[in-house]
Amino acid sequence: MPVALRTMRFNFRYGTNAFAAGILELQAVSGKGARVSVNIHIHKTHRRCTDGKESVEVEGSTVRECLEALVDRFPDMEKELFGKKGDLRNLIEIYINLESAYPNELAKPVKDGDEIYITFMLAGG
Repeated sequence: MPVALRTMRFNFRYGTNAFAAGILELQAVSGKGARVSVNIHIHKTHRRCTDGKESVEVEGSTVRECLEALVDRFPDMEKELFGKKGDLRNLIEIYINLESAYPNELAKPVKDGDEIYITFMLAGG
């Protein structure tokens, strides 16, 4: 089966900064992994980082790609969502179409029209 090359970019994450590097990412597209349109619902706690927007439409093929697209538009969301190693922070829960995406939330594939919900677990005593 022939494989098409879709994107030619790679992002490195270091701390809270994302920057383009001179390394090539070749995303193979063969039916799976195609970028689709997804709506991300923003928890009220994080709306200060999205100019008050309750939801944002992005494109991606996995939850990680969709969240990275959100961070590309709203860089302040990176420190709210991701830890230093690029994993989700412990207080963040991800739901796809109102169903928990746990475990391996970031690797979950998304379909066109899916709804991703970012929820923030409150902790304290």
